[in-house]
Amino acid sequence: MPDISVTLIADYDPGSKYFDNVEIIPDPNYDFSDKISSLSNSPYDETLYLDSDIYVHEPIPEVLDALQRFDMALALDAHQQPAIPDPEYGAPDVYGEFDPVPEFNTGLLSYRDTDAVTDCLAVWEEAYDAERHWAGQPSFIPGFYESDVRVCPLPRRYNFIPGVRNSVSGTVKVFHNRLDGGPEPGFKDLPPSQIPQLIERVNASEKARVSYPYTGELTHYSDLEILSEDPLYRQIVKSLWRRGPVGATKAWTEKIRQHLT
Repeated sequence: MPDISVTLIADYDPGSKYFDNVEIIPDPNYDFSDKISSLSNSPYDETLYLDSDIYVHEPIPEVLDALQRFDMALALDAHQQPAIPDPEYGAPDVYGEFDPVPEFNTGLLSYRDTDAVTDCLAVWEEAYDAERHWAGQPSFIPGFYESDVRVCPLPRRYNFIPGVRNSVSGTVKVFHNRLDGGPEPGFKDLPPSQIPQLIERVNASEKARVSYPYTGELTHYSDLEILSEDPLYRQIVKSLWRRGPVGATKAWTEKIRQHLT
């Protein structure tokens, strides 16, 4: 998307030719509050915000086109952290009063310069607590809930996180994964050198499919199990979910025995 103006928001100007503008954060806190407050300072009427670990594989002008009908567009988070009783992730006490409002992933966010968006960002910034929140997006929930912002929920193909379970259909265009070694690999990140193989594998089909890092930690793209909408796969997955490994094995053994006889 070479015709789109690119603004970098950072604590210093790197002097790169790839940015049309650089907005300096005057007094950075070096936490997610810097991100939230900076969204209000976008120089554009329509903004497509990307976290620094977002990789756009194909053009996504439709994410901006959605702003013709909505104030904001972003994908539901694959985790839905309220279901994880782990204090590291700030759940579930952070969300309780807003249940069942879902959590969105704010790594990719398109939005218009409207009063509703301004109100949403203001509530989001006020609700963020660096000591309680594992990231910036839990505090987005009250911003979304208490404002009149009209949100378009994007399909997960616009925010595919390799290290967590995903259900997608169509071509995955946006991957949420670090493209450098980081200070240390995140639980959700695949080694950057393996991104091309990951993209090829995930997009080998456009049919409905599920991906799951069955080893619990991604160290190689082959650790990502991808199940398509093939009827046999669906039956196997459903039986495993309903019966567990032992029960599913017994059920399928009986089905095979009946078929053979």
